[in-house]
Amino acid sequence: MIKAVIFDWNGVIADSLKLDHKLFLEDIKHHKIKVPRSMKFYKSLYNSNLFKNLLKLGFPREVLENDTSYKDRYIKQIRQTKLFPGIKSLLETIHNKYKIAIITSNYNVTVDAFNKLYRIHNLFDSVLTADSHRYKEEKIRIFLQKFSLQKDEVIFIGDTLADIEICKKSGLKIIAVTWGYHERPRLKKAKPDFVADKPKDILKIISKVNS
Repeated sequence: MIKAVIFDWNGVIADSLKLDHKLFLEDIKHHKIKVPRSMKFYKSLYNSNLFKNLLKLGFPREVLENDTSYKDRYIKQIRQTKLFPGIKSLLETIHNKYKIAIITSNYNVTVDAFNKLYRIHNLFDSVLTADSHRYKEEKIRIFLQKFSLQKDEVIFIGDTLADIEICKKSGLKIIAVTWGYHERPRLKKAKPDFVADKPKDILKIISKVNS
């Protein structure tokens, strides 16, 4: 029986890909990191753990752990990042039935600014960001422990190969959504438990799991 739903933020709730790519290009220029500038390359960084992949590219660890420049630039351009159509309605529908969390590699200030802008900040029981812990696996463990949940009582909503990999390691079911950073064919190859093409599909899948 599903009792809690964990949402990734970038690419699931927030339509942030263009802004994230723009800030990435600014950062590689600033740090003099020579890598492809294409969107395809940027998306590939989400095939596995983003933090580790950025370290491999040459980003300083201390910058990644507290990137104040990124936070400031993100907040100034926050209105470029939209809420995916249908997400607010989904959250409003399920927040009285399930515990709802955000687990993301982004930061408290950026997630909070966005959620307040679109008036969804009161719909979550827990928000675990890079400020809570660097790795999503650990954030999942923290959430389960906080609400005394078993792994089979939680389902994760993600949009990347990395999310699918994390859920397999953590023992959680995952619904991979096709409107985010990775496309349906790429996601299907990683064999998620479920695939959703629209936010309303998420509710149908959860209802089916609980039936």
